[in-house]
Amino acid sequence: MEIKRLTGTFGTLEEDTIVLSPGLNLIHAPNESGKSTWCALLRVMLYGLATRARGAAADKNRYAPWSGKAMQGVLEVTANGMDLTITRTTQRANAPMGAFSALRTGTADPVPNLTAAGCGEFLTGVPREVFERSAFIRQSGLAIDQDPELERRIAALITSGEEDTSYIEASERLKKQLNRRRHNKTGLLSQLEREIQDLRSAEDTGSQLKRQLTEARETVEDLEGQQKKLERQMALQAQEGQAQADARIQAQEARVREAEETLAALKLSAAGLPDRSALEQALGGLSSLEASQAAVDRAAASLAAAEQRSADARQRLTELEVQETGPSSEKADRSLLWALLLSLAAGAAAGAAAAVLAPDFLLPAVLGALVLAAAVSVPLALRRKRAGREARDSARAARTQAVTQARQTDAQAQTALSDARQLWEDLSSNFTRSSQAIFSLFPKVPAGDLEAARQAAREGLALHKEMDEAESAAAQERQQLALLRQAPRQEAQPLSGALQQTVRDLHTAQGTLQYLTGRMQALGDPAQLAEERAEKEAQHQVLTGEYEAIRLAMDTLTEANAQLQGRFSPELGKKSAKIFAKLTNAKYNKVLLSRELAVSAGTAEESVVHDALQLSQGTADQLYLAVRLAICDMVLPPDHPLILDDALTSFDDSRMEAALSYLMELSKQRQILLLTCQEREGRYLARAFPGQYHTVSFLKQESKI
Repeated sequence: MEIKRLTGTFGTLEEDTIVLSPGLNLIHAPNESGKSTWCALLRVMLYGLATRARGAAADKNRYAPWSGKAMQGVLEVTANGMDLTITRTTQRANAPMGAFSALRTGTADPVPNLTAAGCGEFLTGVPREVFERSAFIRQSGLAIDQDPELERRIAALITSGEEDTSYIEASERLKKQLNRRRHNKTGLLSQLEREIQDLRSAEDTGSQLKRQLTEARETVEDLEGQQKKLERQMALQAQEGQAQADARIQAQEARVREAEETLAALKLSAAGLPDRSALEQALGGLSSLEASQAAVDRAAASLAAAEQRSADARQRLTELEVQETGPSSEKADRSLLWALLLSLAAGAAAGAAAAVLAPDFLLPAVLGALVLAAAVSVPLALRRKRAGREARDSARAARTQAVTQARQTDAQAQTALSDARQLWEDLSSNFTRSSQAIFSLFPKVPAGDLEAARQAAREGLALHKEMDEAESAAAQERQQLALLRQAPRQEAQPLSGALQQTVRDLHTAQGTLQYLTGRMQALGDPAQLAEERAEKEAQHQVLTGEYEAIRLAMDTLTEANAQLQGRFSPELGKKSAKIFAKLTNAKYNKVLLSRELAVSAGTAEESVVHDALQLSQGTADQLYLAVRLAICDMVLPPDHPLILDDALTSFDDSRMEAALSYLMELSKQRQILLLTCQEREGRYLARAFPGQYHTVSFLKQESKI
């Protein structure tokens, strides 16, 4: 098989593609750039995605596309002389990569017999387990663990060529068969031994129960005979006490009639009487009615006081409004002005007369006097006018304030009067309704006579109590009569006690008999138990023989495996030693492997070998790589690709060059994918093998990483 092209949306990959060539393909990329993702995608394209795995480490979760798109891949290969295109896509979220197709490249023709489950083995020639332990080599997985598939493939090459035999699986099957027959407290033999013991115990228990059952039957028969005898004796005594019982019943019937007549008379006298609940409510209502009457009286008094306050406030307001309508201050001012003008006119007239009559030397004096009189009288008149106006304004403001206050007082008095009237009306209405409701119960009591109504209610309650007592007495008498009628015939006390004890003993004995009978039925027929025990013992003998035969087969298988190991280990060790010598520049030339693939190695100068755990990390990785390459050479078809993911990281430069030289030699017959995060492999190959290898790049854009 040769891989030509791989495309995928897988983990960090988003429809990315790598193109491969025959021979050695060097794929250099830094860490976290997707090398391991490409390897995982190739493995999934060949063998499918394990969807049953759970957790973050499961491939379906670990390699879910970062872009959020559906997981898918396309693999183009050449196998069995055909160019094939393998496609795995996701059609359902719970089955990633679950849709599969295999076509001849460039056509729509499906490849017969190539299925999703068998794709990897069809193309590579080996199952998944062998592929992962031989053709797929990673730095973190150089060491090899044992696997039945790999064991079968190696064993087939060095023995008969059949690949359906594995010591591990055969040993496990035999071990399961041994455990199935006997393993600690489980297994068929242990189970049979417990069942045989249980059957023996059941047989012993059955014998004891049979004896106890016979004794229980005899006890029941004796008690049944004793019960019948006591019942006959008590029947004779019952006839003698019948007459006395009839007399007691007749006397009780007379007492019942008397109690019922008394009750009927009380009910007749209580005709039309309200029920107990109504009378009790009436008593409580009468007390409330007295309180309501007092509240009405208080409300009436409050109403009268409010009416008086309202009248006083209205009268005060009227008086103030009348005072406010008296002579106006403007009229007084005009009167004063006219008086002043008249005074000045009179003075002027007098001055004119004086001017006519007085001599000329007196004329100036007269005129000056007139002017002086005018100068004095006019300011005085004006000041008097201003003072009068100010006094009138102050008085007017006081009257206005008094009127405003009087109006407020009047409004408050009216509101209080309205509230008092409403309260009186509400209380009066409630009192009237309550009084009517109570006095309607007592039509013979005068309306408003609270004490008479209270006395009538008390008498009614007393009558109800008397009727209740009479009803209770009548009920007791009737109950006593019923008891006398239902009472059994008078029996002799000794016989009754003896019969009751006999019945109790009989019930106990019958219960014991039923219990023993049930246990006997549950145990089964003793003869059948014995037959079943004999069958179990025969089965035990057969299983014991099988157990011994399987144990002998395991011993024989272990011995045969040891012989096979003598051929298996040297063959694989010989191939591994040749490769290990090339990888270490001939320093190590001895490799030993156990059947469990435990590896040890030795140098050319030493006669002893060292376990891989005693070697340096680099040498141990080279040893494991040599073994993996040897296994690959033994179990894989010659044209099967080989994938190495950072497998040379721990090698020093010298041994890295030796490993690359070996891989270049191997690439002449196998396609090799060498993935590395280092640049030294490329430098060496460019120097030592120019033009003989292929460089593949898949550096991703930063936005996709």
